[in-house]
Amino acid sequence: MSLHPSVCADAAVAASQNVQVLDFFFAGAANSTAGVILSLIPAQAVAQARVHLAVGGSATVGSATPSAAAVEALIKRPNGNSLSATEENIKTGVLALLGEIEAAADGAECVAFAIGGLNARDVLCAELIVTSGAVQDTFTAAQNGPLVRIPEPVALVSGKLKKADGSAADLDTDKLIAVGGELNGSCSTVVGCFTVTTVAKLALSSANTVRLRLSVRN
Repeated sequence: MSLHPSVCADAAVAASQNVQVLDFFFAGAANSTAGVILSLIPAQAVAQARVHLAVGGSATVGSATPSAAAVEALIKRPNGNSLSATEENIKTGVLALLGEIEAAADGAECVAFAIGGLNARDVLCAELIVTSGAVQDTFTAAQNGPLVRIPEPVALVSGKLKKADGSAADLDTDKLIAVGGELNGSCSTVVGCFTVTTVAKLALSSANTVRLRLSVRN
């Protein structure tokens, strides 16, 4: 994105606005005790394979974790080729991260998301925005960086993505994580979570719409 000099005369201010906003809208759904994976609204359903958003349940999170096949579709190269060895590690690591979603409780990281098919160098902020509906009032949560970038070739530590310092990526601690995108034809996947301070805020129903917004730099 470029800004006309009459809008941003200062180069530093203009550079700070080199940001693109990605918006994904999900249909609200009643949450079971095991959690729920939300689906994109029909107008955006074409991107469903590349997008994951889940809310943990009140007791367990069994229904909030994607399948291995779903994660493979989310992270694979747009050209459709079979996964490389490093992409197999990305698949394993992303599946492990999304499996760290917690049961809904005050202060828990009970919302997890992943967006594949990106060419994102940095993520400045991720936002979760819930419209008012039959059950719950309007609610907004934000997750700011810094973005944790997993180096390539991607390796694993006990089944989890290996960070630059050799430790394993952790959804609770790292909050926003990006992996992939450095191989020819590959794309980046961003994984993150939201901490919900009041569990009643996520008493979703079909009357709600849930927006996942990412502010990214490429």
